[in-house]
Amino acid sequence: MGLVAIALLLADGLKALQTATIVSALPFTIILLFSMRGLLKALKLDATKRGLRYQSLSPGAARSTGGWQRRLRTMAMFPRRAHVLRFISETAKPVCQSVAEEWRKQGYSCNVEDVEDGNVRLSVGSADNPEFIYEVRPHPYNMPSFAMSDTQDKERKYFRAEVHLREGGQDHDIMGWSREDVIGDILDQYERHMHFLHLTG
Repeated sequence: MGLVAIALLLADGLKALQTATIVSALPFTIILLFSMRGLLKALKLDATKRGLRYQSLSPGAARSTGGWQRRLRTMAMFPRRAHVLRFISETAKPVCQSVAEEWRKQGYSCNVEDVEDGNVRLSVGSADNPEFIYEVRPHPYNMPSFAMSDTQDKERKYFRAEVHLREGGQDHDIMGWSREDVIGDILDQYERHMHFLHLTG
């Protein structure tokens, strides 16, 4: 680039250099305009998706969590990986299989599979291009300082059974939820997904 600039300056001075700069920048300007259009479209879709995430489509449906005592116990516990894996295998996976079986009766194409690290995934749609994914993953976190006593191992991690959709993690933990609660969450997420497709279609 430096050699080209020097050659243009020697050949015809500053005017030729300015003309060459403008001509060479024009294709990149067009590419940048298309990139900006794509970015704005992606941001709009992301904003719509995030808005739906906090929007309750079924305000009258209360989640049956077994009372406030059970909810308090769930909030206060810091389970190990083995406990979360057992919850996924004994509750989350059978729930996904039951929901998939019912969806198949309605004509949907569904698949439930074990993924690496103990994850379980429910997908709706074709195997190559699933339109909806509900996955439960054991996710590690450092033990918070307020939960540790002097005798506890400060290096120990606790795990959460976190929900991941096709667009990424949802930052909520279903560890300790009942079968009906997990089914309700799957249907809530799918309802939001369908509403999103309706808004953006």
